[in-house]
Amino acid sequence: MSLFGRRSKSAEPDLNWYYCVRHARPERGDQLCKAIDRLGPYPDEETAWHALEIAKARTEVEDARDAAEADDTEQPGTAGGNHWNRPEGRDWS
Repeated sequence: MSLFGRRSKSAEPDLNWYYCVRHARPERGDQLCKAIDRLGPYPDEETAWHALEIAKARTEVEDARDAAEADDTEQPGTAGGNHWNRPEGRDWS
């Protein structure tokens, strides 16, 4: 299946599992919901059932990474996490 839920005419069926956030259940095969409503692919149905937990854990890891990166790049006078390293002396208005 391609982007935006358009189905390609591939000779090989998609054997992966996906989690549909609209219907709150795993899906597979030719009855898949639109790509915008799915998480995945996952290797099996059991893993697909845990899609929301997996997504939450991944988000927490990335949020922690972003916070650490912001701490490393924060400069004096950039309170609020301004990460636009603008050269001095240039009018940015």
